[in-house]
Amino acid sequence: MTLDRSVLAGSGAPVPFDPDLLIAIRRRLDEICDAARQPSPAAGNPFAAVRDHSEPRELAKTLAAWGDRAEPAVPELVRLLAVRPIVAAPALAAIGQPTVECVAALRRVVETADGGEAVHARLAAARAVRSLTGSAEALLAAVRFGLTTPSKDPDDRAAAADAATELPDRADHADLLTLLLLRALQAIPVPTPSLPAHQARLKLGRALWLFTGRPEYVIEVLRSTLDLAGEDSTAWTVARAAELAADLAPDLGPAARELVPGLEAALADPVSAGAAERALKSPYFRK
Repeated sequence: MTLDRSVLAGSGAPVPFDPDLLIAIRRRLDEICDAARQPSPAAGNPFAAVRDHSEPRELAKTLAAWGDRAEPAVPELVRLLAVRPIVAAPALAAIGQPTVECVAALRRVVETADGGEAVHARLAAARAVRSLTGSAEALLAAVRFGLTTPSKDPDDRAAAADAATELPDRADHADLLTLLLLRALQAIPVPTPSLPAHQARLKLGRALWLFTGRPEYVIEVLRSTLDLAGEDSTAWTVARAAELAADLAPDLGPAARELVPGLEAALADPVSAGAAERALKSPYFRK
Protein backbone atom coordinates (compact mmCIF):
# COMPACT_ATOMS: atom_id res chain seq x y z
CA MET A 1 0.00 0.00 0.00
CA THR A 2 1.26 3.47 -0.93
CA LEU A 3 0.67 6.05 1.77
CA ASP A 4 -1.85 8.67 0.71
CA ARG A 5 -1.14 11.46 3.14
CA SER A 6 -4.55 13.02 2.54
CA VAL A 7 -5.95 10.09 4.52
CA LEU A 8 -4.32 11.53 7.64
CA ALA A 9 -5.59 15.07 7.14
CA GLY A 10 -9.01 16.62 7.22
CA SER A 11 -11.66 16.24 9.88
CA GLY A 12 -9.35 15.46 12.78
CA ALA A 13 -11.26 12.25 13.52
CA PRO A 14 -9.06 9.26 14.41
CA VAL A 15 -7.95 7.24 11.41
CA PRO A 16 -9.37 3.69 11.70
CA PHE A 17 -6.71 1.06 12.25
CA ASP A 18 -5.62 -0.67 9.08
CA PRO A 19 -2.73 -3.16 8.89
CA ASP A 20 -1.80 -2.06 5.38
CA LEU A 21 -1.80 1.59 6.42
CA LEU A 22 0.43 0.69 9.37
CA ILE A 23 2.92 -0.86 6.98
CA ALA A 24 2.80 2.25 4.78
CA ILE A 25 3.34 4.56 7.75
CA ARG A 26 6.30 2.53 8.92
CA ARG A 27 7.82 2.69 5.45
CA ARG A 28 7.26 6.45 5.27
CA LEU A 29 8.82 7.04 8.69
CA ASP A 30 11.91 5.17 7.54
CA GLU A 31 12.04 7.38 4.44
CA ILE A 32 11.76 10.51 6.58
CA CYS A 33 14.59 9.33 8.84
CA ASP A 34 16.77 8.43 5.86
CA ALA A 35 16.12 11.80 4.22
CA ALA A 36 17.05 13.64 7.42
CA ARG A 37 20.61 12.36 6.99
CA GLN A 38 20.92 13.93 3.53
CA PRO A 39 21.15 17.61 2.49
CA SER A 40 17.71 18.76 1.48
CA PRO A 41 17.25 20.35 -1.96
CA ALA A 42 14.33 22.28 -0.47
CA ALA A 43 16.42 23.88 2.30
CA GLY A 44 15.15 27.37 2.96
CA ASN A 45 11.75 26.69 1.39
CA PRO A 46 9.17 27.67 4.04
CA PHE A 47 6.51 25.38 2.54
CA ALA A 48 8.87 22.42 2.64
CA ALA A 49 9.73 23.27 6.24
CA VAL A 50 6.06 23.17 7.22
CA ARG A 51 5.61 19.85 5.43
CA ASP A 52 8.74 18.36 7.01
CA HIS A 53 7.39 19.20 10.47
CA SER A 54 3.71 18.46 9.97
CA GLU A 55 3.97 15.11 8.20
CA PRO A 56 5.87 13.27 10.97
CA ARG A 57 3.51 14.80 13.52
CA GLU A 58 0.43 13.49 11.74
CA LEU A 59 1.94 10.05 11.23
CA ALA A 60 2.94 9.82 14.89
CA LYS A 61 -0.51 11.02 16.02
CA THR A 62 -2.12 8.27 13.99
CA LEU A 63 0.12 5.64 15.55
CA ALA A 64 -0.55 7.04 19.01
CA ALA A 65 -4.30 6.83 18.43
CA TRP A 66 -3.93 3.15 17.54
CA GLY A 67 -2.22 2.40 20.86
CA ASP A 68 -0.74 -1.07 21.26
CA ARG A 69 -1.97 -2.10 17.81
CA ALA A 70 0.82 0.11 16.45
CA GLU A 71 3.50 -1.86 18.33
CA PRO A 72 5.22 -2.99 15.08
CA ALA A 73 6.06 0.69 14.43
CA VAL A 74 8.09 1.09 17.63
CA PRO A 75 11.45 0.63 15.81
CA GLU A 76 10.57 3.36 13.30
CA LEU A 77 9.44 5.70 16.08
CA VAL A 78 12.68 5.03 17.93
CA ARG A 79 14.51 6.10 14.76
CA LEU A 80 12.28 9.17 14.55
CA LEU A 81 13.40 10.22 18.04
CA ALA A 82 16.66 11.38 16.47
CA VAL A 83 14.77 13.53 13.97
CA ARG A 84 11.54 14.67 15.65
CA PRO A 85 11.68 13.71 19.34
CA ILE A 86 8.80 15.99 20.28
CA VAL A 87 6.37 14.00 18.11
CA ALA A 88 7.94 10.54 18.44
CA ALA A 89 8.10 10.42 22.24
CA PRO A 90 4.35 10.84 22.94
CA ALA A 91 3.56 8.19 20.32
CA LEU A 92 5.92 5.72 21.99
CA ALA A 93 4.26 6.45 25.32
CA ALA A 94 0.80 5.90 23.84
CA ILE A 95 1.78 2.57 22.27
CA GLY A 96 3.04 1.51 25.69
CA GLN A 97 5.76 -1.00 24.84
CA PRO A 98 8.75 -0.25 27.11
CA THR A 99 11.36 -2.22 25.22
CA VAL A 100 14.96 -1.84 26.37
CA GLU A 101 15.88 -0.10 23.12
CA CYS A 102 12.93 2.27 23.31
CA VAL A 103 13.52 3.37 26.90
CA ALA A 104 17.27 3.73 26.31
CA ALA A 105 16.64 5.93 23.25
CA LEU A 106 14.22 8.11 25.21
CA ARG A 107 16.73 8.50 28.01
CA ARG A 108 19.38 9.58 25.50
CA VAL A 109 17.06 12.35 24.34
CA VAL A 110 16.53 13.44 27.95
CA GLU A 111 20.28 13.59 28.48
CA THR A 112 21.57 14.96 25.19
CA ALA A 113 18.94 16.82 23.14
CA ASP A 114 20.22 20.25 22.17
CA GLY A 115 19.35 23.07 19.82
CA GLY A 116 16.35 25.35 19.76
CA GLU A 117 13.85 22.66 20.80
CA ALA A 118 16.06 21.03 23.42
CA VAL A 119 13.85 21.81 26.42
CA HIS A 120 10.64 20.62 24.77
CA ALA A 121 12.37 17.53 23.35
CA ARG A 122 13.79 16.54 26.72
CA LEU A 123 10.47 17.08 28.47
CA ALA A 124 8.58 15.04 25.86
CA ALA A 125 11.05 12.18 26.16
CA ALA A 126 11.02 12.36 29.97
CA ARG A 127 7.23 12.20 30.08
CA ALA A 128 7.37 9.13 27.87
CA VAL A 129 9.94 7.49 30.16
CA ARG A 130 7.68 8.12 33.12
CA SER A 131 4.66 6.73 31.28
CA LEU A 132 6.51 3.61 30.22
CA THR A 133 8.49 2.88 33.40
CA GLY A 134 6.76 4.72 36.23
CA SER A 135 10.02 6.46 37.15
CA ALA A 136 10.02 10.26 37.44
CA GLU A 137 13.81 10.60 37.60
CA ALA A 138 14.09 11.55 33.93
CA LEU A 139 11.27 14.10 34.26
CA LEU A 140 13.01 15.75 37.19
CA ALA A 141 16.23 15.97 35.17
CA ALA A 142 14.39 17.50 32.21
CA VAL A 143 12.65 20.04 34.45
CA ARG A 144 15.97 21.08 35.97
CA PHE A 145 17.42 21.47 32.49
CA GLY A 146 14.44 23.53 31.34
CA LEU A 147 14.70 25.89 34.29
CA THR A 148 18.45 26.41 34.15
CA THR A 149 19.72 26.07 30.58
CA PRO A 150 20.52 29.42 28.96
CA SER A 151 17.53 30.37 26.85
CA LYS A 152 15.98 33.50 25.43
CA ASP A 153 12.68 31.73 24.77
CA PRO A 154 10.22 32.18 27.65
CA ASP A 155 8.27 29.17 26.35
CA ASP A 156 11.13 27.00 27.59
CA ARG A 157 10.63 28.22 31.15
CA ALA A 158 6.86 27.91 30.84
CA ALA A 159 7.12 24.30 29.65
CA ALA A 160 9.51 23.41 32.45
CA ALA A 161 7.22 25.01 35.04
CA ASP A 162 4.26 23.02 33.75
CA ALA A 163 6.26 19.80 33.87
CA ALA A 164 7.43 20.54 37.41
CA THR A 165 3.83 20.45 38.61
CA GLU A 166 3.46 16.93 37.16
CA LEU A 167 6.15 15.47 39.41
CA PRO A 168 4.87 13.06 42.05
CA ASP A 169 5.89 13.58 45.66
CA ARG A 170 6.51 17.30 45.15
CA ALA A 171 7.63 17.65 48.75
CA ASP A 172 10.70 15.54 47.97
CA HIS A 173 11.85 18.09 45.39
CA ALA A 174 10.43 21.27 46.91
CA ASP A 175 13.68 22.80 48.18
CA LEU A 176 15.57 22.43 44.90
CA LEU A 177 12.74 23.28 42.54
CA THR A 178 11.49 26.23 44.58
CA LEU A 179 14.93 27.78 44.24
CA LEU A 180 15.12 27.08 40.50
CA LEU A 181 11.57 28.28 39.83
CA LEU A 182 12.16 31.47 41.79
CA ARG A 183 15.40 32.18 39.93
CA ALA A 184 13.67 31.62 36.60
CA LEU A 185 10.85 33.96 37.62
CA GLN A 186 13.22 36.67 38.82
CA ALA A 187 15.20 36.44 35.59
CA ILE A 188 12.18 37.66 33.60
CA PRO A 189 12.13 41.46 33.97
CA VAL A 190 9.05 43.39 34.98
CA PRO A 191 7.54 44.90 32.92
CA THR A 192 8.27 41.94 30.74
CA PRO A 193 9.37 42.40 27.12
CA SER A 194 6.75 40.14 25.52
CA LEU A 195 3.43 38.40 26.00
CA PRO A 196 5.08 34.93 26.01
CA ALA A 197 7.17 36.18 28.90
CA HIS A 198 4.00 37.10 30.79
CA GLN A 199 2.64 33.62 30.11
CA ALA A 200 5.86 32.13 31.44
CA ARG A 201 5.62 34.24 34.59
CA LEU A 202 2.07 32.98 35.17
CA LYS A 203 3.16 29.37 34.89
CA LEU A 204 6.21 29.90 37.10
CA GLY A 205 4.10 31.67 39.71
CA ARG A 206 1.53 28.87 39.71
CA ALA A 207 4.28 26.27 40.10
CA LEU A 208 5.80 28.19 43.00
CA TRP A 209 2.40 28.28 44.68
CA LEU A 210 2.02 24.53 44.32
CA PHE A 211 5.51 23.83 45.64
CA THR A 212 5.50 26.29 48.55
CA GLY A 213 1.89 27.01 49.48
CA ARG A 214 2.98 30.64 49.89
CA PRO A 215 0.66 33.08 48.08
CA GLU A 216 3.03 36.01 47.61
CA TYR A 217 4.74 34.68 44.48
CA VAL A 218 1.61 33.96 42.48
CA ILE A 219 -0.18 37.07 43.80
CA GLU A 220 2.66 39.29 42.57
CA VAL A 221 2.65 37.61 39.16
CA LEU A 222 -1.12 37.85 38.82
CA ARG A 223 -1.17 41.47 39.91
CA SER A 224 1.52 42.53 37.42
CA THR A 225 -0.26 40.68 34.61
CA LEU A 226 -3.68 42.11 35.44
CA ASP A 227 -2.06 45.54 35.38
CA LEU A 228 -1.76 45.08 31.60
CA ALA A 229 -5.54 45.51 31.27
CA GLY A 230 -6.33 48.11 28.63
CA GLU A 231 -2.99 47.92 26.84
CA ASP A 232 -2.71 46.90 23.20
CA SER A 233 -2.71 43.16 22.43
CA THR A 234 -2.78 42.06 26.07
CA ALA A 235 -6.40 41.04 26.56
CA TRP A 236 -5.87 37.29 26.16
CA THR A 237 -2.98 37.32 28.63
CA VAL A 238 -5.08 39.32 31.10
CA ALA A 239 -7.94 36.86 30.59
CA ARG A 240 -5.60 33.94 31.38
CA ALA A 241 -4.48 35.70 34.56
CA ALA A 242 -8.11 36.26 35.57
CA GLU A 243 -8.91 32.59 34.96
CA LEU A 244 -5.95 31.52 37.08
CA ALA A 245 -6.99 33.95 39.82
CA ALA A 246 -10.49 32.44 39.85
CA ASP A 247 -9.10 28.89 39.95
CA LEU A 248 -6.68 29.62 42.80
CA ALA A 249 -8.95 31.89 44.86
CA PRO A 250 -10.24 29.12 47.19
CA ASP A 251 -6.66 28.22 48.08
CA LEU A 252 -5.30 31.75 48.25
CA GLY A 253 -8.04 32.86 50.65
CA PRO A 254 -7.98 36.49 51.84
CA ALA A 255 -4.76 37.19 49.90
CA ALA A 256 -6.83 37.00 46.71
CA ARG A 257 -8.49 40.32 47.54
CA GLU A 258 -5.31 42.13 46.48
CA LEU A 259 -6.24 41.25 42.90
CA VAL A 260 -9.65 42.97 42.92
CA PRO A 261 -8.50 46.30 41.33
CA GLY A 262 -6.81 44.49 38.44
CA LEU A 263 -9.81 42.23 37.90
CA GLU A 264 -12.16 45.21 37.88
CA ALA A 265 -9.97 46.91 35.25
CA ALA A 266 -10.13 43.73 33.15
CA LEU A 267 -13.93 44.03 32.97
CA ALA A 268 -13.55 46.86 30.46
CA ASP A 269 -12.24 44.60 27.68
CA PRO A 270 -14.68 42.11 26.10
CA VAL A 271 -11.92 39.51 25.74
CA SER A 272 -11.01 39.46 29.42
CA ALA A 273 -14.36 40.54 30.86
CA GLY A 274 -15.84 37.05 31.14
CA ALA A 275 -12.90 35.61 33.04
CA ALA A 276 -12.67 38.68 35.28
CA GLU A 277 -16.40 38.53 36.04
CA ARG A 278 -16.15 34.86 36.97
CA ALA A 279 -13.28 35.62 39.31
CA LEU A 280 -15.03 38.56 40.97
CA LYS A 281 -18.12 36.45 41.63
CA SER A 282 -16.03 34.21 43.86
CA PRO A 283 -16.69 34.93 47.53
CA TYR A 284 -12.94 34.99 48.13
CA PHE A 285 -12.67 38.35 46.35
CA ARG A 286 -15.29 39.98 48.59
CA LYS A 287 -14.47 41.81 51.77
